[in-house]
Amino acid sequence: AGFNKQTDALLEIAVSVLKMDDEGLLSIDHTVHFHVQPFEGANIEQAAIDFNGIDPFSPLRGAVPEEEAIKEISKVVRKAQKA
Repeated sequence: AGFNKQTDALLEIAVSVLKMDDEGLLSIDHTVHFHVQPFEGANIEQAAIDFNGIDPFSPLRGAVPEEEAIKEISKVVRKAQKA
């Protein structure tokens, strides 16, 4: 919903982990995705909402707090880096 992490809401985040086959070709191994709850007082640009069609306050999104989403994404990335 914006570019300033101090003021703008993060509404979704995803990471795709790649794997390389025996021929050296990359493909997606798996993807992790979270819908994120906007933090209290977050700026949510109406133009961004109009563009992406996300209702940040819909209970159907199954959104998690930003801190939880970032921690889980980071775990996935660190595990992939180690592998």
